[in-house]
Amino acid sequence: RKKKFSQRPPRDQDLENRIFRFFITTPGKFRLLRVLINQCSKQPLYLMLTHHLIQRYARLPLFESEKAIFDFNQGIFYIQMGATNKVEQILDGSSDSFKQTSKYYFLLAHVAKARGQLDREREHLEKALLLQDKDESLKCQIYNNIAATAYTRGNHTDAAHFYSKAIGILGKCPSFNMKHIVIPNMINIYLLDGETSKAKSLFADYR
Repeated sequence: RKKKFSQRPPRDQDLENRIFRFFITTPGKFRLLRVLINQCSKQPLYLMLTHHLIQRYARLPLFESEKAIFDFNQGIFYIQMGATNKVEQILDGSSDSFKQTSKYYFLLAHVAKARGQLDREREHLEKALLLQDKDESLKCQIYNNIAATAYTRGNHTDAAHFYSKAIGILGKCPSFNMKHIVIPNMINIYLLDGETSKAKSLFADYR
């Protein structure tokens, strides 16, 4: 009598199907793209793969809301690559609805910063803050960037104010990446202003 091969239990098959659907659905593609974009700065090997996926996804038939998400993701990718002209092309070709979002002005601010236009950068960041929705992870980045522009101008009062706001957002909506940007920036401001005890206290929390 031949021994029958045992089939995988339905639970394993269901898990496999769910993983497969994650990668073939449009939201799944965008989540994968976002993960890769976040890894690009740490692992340069991801650059070519991410760029290849962006080129492929650009040919997909997307709903307007989906295109807005995709435009933001590829905008972030090209900012990391220093391709400011490419980001401008993406923004110029974006939908009217996307041009009314905080994400659009957040990208515009990055373009202005790359051009050395600090006044325009601050204006775009403030507009992004006004249009900010429930995505508090982006609000944290906006506060951090406003603080950074103030610091560049030597305005430590505004820098400390907006870094504090960014840290307040982190308390409600932790972000691993932003924590390692915002908190060291705030500690640096404290040290420059001679507030050593505050710097030590924040550093203790950071550790």
